[in-house]
Amino acid sequence: MLYFRAVADQTKIPLVIYNWPQATGLDIPADAVAELSHHPNIIAIKESSGSLEKVLQMLREVKTGFQVLVGSAPTLASSLAAGAVGAILAFANAAPYATLSIWEAHRTREFDAALEWQNRIGRAATLVTTKYGVPGLKYAMDLAGYYGGPPRLPLVVPCPQAKSEIDEAFRDLRG
Repeated sequence: MLYFRAVADQTKIPLVIYNWPQATGLDIPADAVAELSHHPNIIAIKESSGSLEKVLQMLREVKTGFQVLVGSAPTLASSLAAGAVGAILAFANAAPYATLSIWEAHRTREFDAALEWQNRIGRAATLVTTKYGVPGLKYAMDLAGYYGGPPRLPLVVPCPQAKSEIDEAFRDLRG
């Protein structure tokens, strides 16, 4: 909390906390986020741990007006239903239509449709975020007609088996 307060005190623009323990090795506790939500220059969190329980706790404890965004595609529909205001998702780079379909179904209160889309993206989202990471995401973007390009070293292009698995998972998500 000392770090986030120090940065927020020194900057002239509003801050968004980013919690991604899988990459950083540090998991910001929900109660710390709740306390930081009272700082006038900290306006939101991107919660990417994938823990719906943690999202729920933050939603209960942060000050009114503080925004909770999720960064985990596999929990998108549930997080929105619980009260998250939006998401910042790497997965959306490879499957923007599917991602927006979950948001739109939520926005129009078609919760069954949101869950249906959530189930459709589940395997693909796991492949390009958890299993194959950035190289898998870049490959999936190329599949969709976007430019993912080659990953930077030390990451390498997915092997043929990984490409086949990604092809299959994204087959019905193109468009």
